[in-house]
Amino acid sequence: MVKNMAKFCSNCGAQISDTGKFCAVCGTAAQPPAQPAQVVPPQQQAASAPQPIQQSIYQQRPVQPQYQQQNQQPPAAAKKKSKAPFIIGGAVVLVAALVVVGIVTKGFGIIENTESPGSASISPVESSPANVNVPKNASDEELLAYNYIEFTTEFWQMGMESDEAGLMYVADYFYAWSAANACSMRYTVDCLLELKGSPPAEDERLRDWDMIAALGWASPFPYFFEGVVLDALADSAGAAECYRKAALNPNSHDGMEDFKTIRDLDVDALKALKATLDELEDNIFRSTGEQRFIFIPRDENNFDVDYLREKALACLEAEEEDLIGAYDYYYAAMQLNPFDGDGYAYLVIVSLYMNVGELVEDYMQAGLEVDPQNQRLIYLQNIAEGVREQ
Repeated sequence: MVKNMAKFCSNCGAQISDTGKFCAVCGTAAQPPAQPAQVVPPQQQAASAPQPIQQSIYQQRPVQPQYQQQNQQPPAAAKKKSKAPFIIGGAVVLVAALVVVGIVTKGFGIIENTESPGSASISPVESSPANVNVPKNASDEELLAYNYIEFTTEFWQMGMESDEAGLMYVADYFYAWSAANACSMRYTVDCLLELKGSPPAEDERLRDWDMIAALGWASPFPYFFEGVVLDALADSAGAAECYRKAALNPNSHDGMEDFKTIRDLDVDALKALKATLDELEDNIFRSTGEQRFIFIPRDENNFDVDYLREKALACLEAEEEDLIGAYDYYYAAMQLNPFDGDGYAYLVIVSLYMNVGELVEDYMQAGLEVDPQNQRLIYLQNIAEGVREQ
């Protein structure tokens, strides 16, 4: 666990843990000495109990999007002690008050889409990994893979640091990145082992590209490594399409091409790599606790906050209003930028519509903790306090 955080990014000024090798905000390589910034809370049953693969390990199974399940209940609020300076006595009352002042509409008038900050490219370190066990006499191709694991491990560690600081949704951002990264390479190794005649034992790990991608939409690696597997299967057209979709993600970078060499590793090297990835994957999911991953339908544009907000609004404007769908898209958008108070404001409003007072208070508090000057959240807080005083 990283304890001392005394260095800062030379490019954007964000704080970096003393063992971090890159800035988690802008991706700039760390100078001698950002602050952990969180995965949208993972859906436990999806992450912990996937069905074993039938037939070939690299065949995909259709995924039922979370919000389309029948009779689904609104998500429970995160269990944490409230420090908010207000108490919401009833979501229905607050909704009524907001309607009176004319801000709760299908278009969420007070919460207009704001331009989402551009995502900087974040790439694995190029030095020899220090925090993972690298086999002796490892080839250059193996070193690349273990560098990727170290990069992913740092994201997981920053998630734990954020958790310890009480920033649950910031922690989710890092857990999402690390989970999507670790599962992507691990599933690729599983597929390559089968293609080389040494399939891994069946277990309950995720072996579905759609579900792996849903662990963390900020990561371009699910599309990238799916392309690597399709390349190994001689499906050049399918691989090219996956690489194209990965390249759309602003977190993609030219160095990703080097990871294609994982296809050249022999069975022994792949097995050693899998053992390390299995352990990392287990650690990540163990850390997420009661948090949920949001399994919205996979799309190459899901890295874009504005795109997700538009999808949420479409759910609300549909002939049959889909509150759970809107909630899931707004939550996924908040996961991509947990420091933007507007994302929490959207969730406050949709939680009001769902009449889940716990969530209203939770998102209001969490949003003000990371963005205390956000005018939309302050406005909603003032409305809530006015209702309480009546």
